[in-house]
Amino acid sequence: MVSSFPRLTTVAPQLAASFLKAGNAKQIEAARAASAVAVSRAGLAQDFVAAALEHQGSVTSFALLRGQIEALARQLDSEYLELSESEDERAEEAALRAFSKARAAAALAYALSRKSADLIEAVYEAMAALDDPAEVIEAVDSALR
Repeated sequence: MVSSFPRLTTVAPQLAASFLKAGNAKQIEAARAASAVAVSRAGLAQDFVAAALEHQGSVTSFALLRGQIEALARQLDSEYLELSESEDERAEEAALRAFSKARAAAALAYALSRKSADLIEAVYEAMAALDDPAEVIEAVDSALR
């Protein structure tokens, strides 16, 4: 469930304000642009991820795709948590990769919605997927223009 207080306002208040002022079509475009950047940089390469990015299929297939992507995000979150509890030094890097992929998957799942509250979460999750969110911010700014 998405909070009524968007998390994006805590990390990028100006971007959040611009996003919230935009119409729904621009919000959808911005959320999808943000998630595309995150997916690409995180290295998610599953066929259903590519299909979601390409906006293929009917509304029903989008619901199926969103379910698959949400399941992938949960799986990657679990992988991240397991790896982050490991004493193995090499597990730390793998944990960070899993975290980034989980955030990118979550961003894409949110971006498949038409609800403003979900779309702004897509931007937040996309930013969280990257060490440096500048590319996501640029993509969102561009889409909102």
